[in-house]
Amino acid sequence: MGKQTLTNPRGAVGSSARMDSCRQYLQTYMILRRGGGREHSGRMQQCCQELEEVNQECRCEALRQMMQRMEGRYEGEQQMEETVRRAQRLPSMCEMEPQYCQIRQRGY
Repeated sequence: MGKQTLTNPRGAVGSSARMDSCRQYLQTYMILRRGGGREHSGRMQQCCQELEEVNQECRCEALRQMMQRMEGRYEGEQQMEETVRRAQRLPSMCEMEPQYCQIRQRGY
């Protein structure tokens, strides 16, 4: 399946770009961070592969939509802020453009 585009009838986040691996990576990151564990590089690699499937112009929107689906799943404002900051830097961490995505909390 090709890269997803904003002109896709299903939107920027179609079936292959639901960002499930990235969502799981961020959730695992926060759980491990709370417990003092280390990152799971396999999940990060899966997230990068998933992000690569999304057209560059659509990556930030895909991440914003993913974060909207994750809203309310964290214990407290600080944990959500940390997760948003991590999500904003995912393209950079995966060595992709754009390097940074602007994602706001509550309302995105």
